[in-house]
Amino acid sequence: PPRSTLFPYTTLFRSLAASVHSKKMGQFSERTIERTISGFGAKVLADEWEALRDELLQDGVIVKVGIAYEFAHLSFQEYLSAKDILGDPDPDRRAQILRDYLVGDEWWKEVLFFYIELSGKPVEVRNWLLRESQFLLAGSPLLKKHLETLIEHIASGYPQARLP
Repeated sequence: PPRSTLFPYTTLFRSLAASVHSKKMGQFSERTIERTISGFGAKVLADEWEALRDELLQDGVIVKVGIAYEFAHLSFQEYLSAKDILGDPDPDRRAQILRDYLVGDEWWKEVLFFYIELSGKPVEVRNWLLRESQFLLAGSPLLKKHLETLIEHIASGYPQARLP
């Protein structure tokens, strides 16, 4: 089916990327694609998930590796995950991802970098990072290093967001 009938195409593959990334996977099954599509509740999508999978393959969004699938590049999955977080009304999910990274989970580093860049609000993101990390700062030196990495990433692209 043409993309116009497969509403919401971009939201759907953002959701797929976020689902896969949250499970710390690079590869996923047909069932993962089907569940993601069915999760939108649109009967047309649920009935035509194979056509959508084929469209994602044809467009190069995902590739088949043996019996599994994966995003064409991990950074594509990370970028789409960041887009999904950016559009998520649940601040707890975003905060949990930040906490996971700050305590040592490198899996989320690039997603957070993309999130920072996509936000378009460097000062607000910097302030959010500082607020969310306050209760953790008594933790390990690794935590402080990870926070500094994120703050430096903001400052490198947005000089106006540098800390005084």
